Amino acid sequence: MVLDQACLSEGKRIIEAADEWVAISARTPDALVAACRAFGVERLDDAEAIARSRTATALIDALVAAGVPATLVRRDQRGEFFDDPDNIAAGMVASYPHPEWGRFEQPGAAWYLGDQSTRHLLAPPVLGGHTIEVLLDVGVSRAEIDALIAGGAALAQA
Repeated sequence: MVLDQACLSEGKRIIEAADEWVAISARTPDALVAACRAFGVERLDDAEAIARSRTATALIDALVAAGVPATLVRRDQRGEFFDDPDNIAAGMVASYPHPEWGRFEQPGAAWYLGDQSTRHLLAPPVLGGHTIEVLLDVGVSRAEIDALIAGGAALAQA
């Protein structure tokens, strides 16, 4: 079994169907056996070719009928995630102006840490935007920084 972005364990994975991707959650030994039977294979690792020959709906129907949790993998959810008022209110969306890209949005805080702040207050810097400050913080002298910038080894934005 190869663990990768599509496979967390033998029974927890996403698999490509003919038209979409399907998430499978066969977390118990019985569910894993049932998933293998739904595909007609001995090991779920051997199900890829079979899955690609069927539609996602057919795969999901077969897995659910066998008692295995399965669902369609939702893709292209940018608008649904970033425009969702609940995600915004929960701090899961960070939005701020960026000097080169205009309004910039990115995933915000994914965890609640009690009294610890997880707010995102600043957009990513432009290339060279914090070079001088960072190098000074790590002990590089201003003269050395100026030499690095003059020699083209570092970039600093005004």
